[in-house]
Amino acid sequence: MTSNNPQVVNLTQLTIPQLDGLRENIDADIEYLTHSFEQLEIALKKLQNSLNSVEYLGKIKAESQMAMVPLTQSLYVNGEIKLPTKLIIDIGTGYYIEKDVKEAKDYFKRKMDFISRQLDKFKPALNDKISLKKGIEDVIQMKIQAILSLQKQPTSPQNKEIHAK
Repeated sequence: MTSNNPQVVNLTQLTIPQLDGLRENIDADIEYLTHSFEQLEIALKKLQNSLNSVEYLGKIKAESQMAMVPLTQSLYVNGEIKLPTKLIIDIGTGYYIEKDVKEAKDYFKRKMDFISRQLDKFKPALNDKISLKKGIEDVIQMKIQAILSLQKQPTSPQNKEIHAK
């Protein structure tokens, strides 16, 4: 049976190679969390842009309106919005749903709230990993300084006799 409780390890009892391996693992975790955090921020910005577009479409009163339609992030074509009260929303993985303007706004706001909560969860985890990495680096420095100070100590007269034999 596995336990969900993290195992507590005294860093000062680990060797420098063990600490270095642990630091590399923490670096990988930090990189993963940072990448995930950035991806969530990008998704949040895209949802905000979609919400802004829906709000703009909600203000259109005419039956037909000319618009620039994005095919990619950098390629747009002329298009005509026939009925701005009904929108087709991309909900991911190739699925689309039809919503009116109010429902579309609610959908994007819910998604943005969800992603914001996820971002809030990542911040403490990322800060904890960064603090742990700093602690590991401090212990490594302490151990290196201890080794260097031992190497600089002059040998006692008894040690000189032993080395001379």
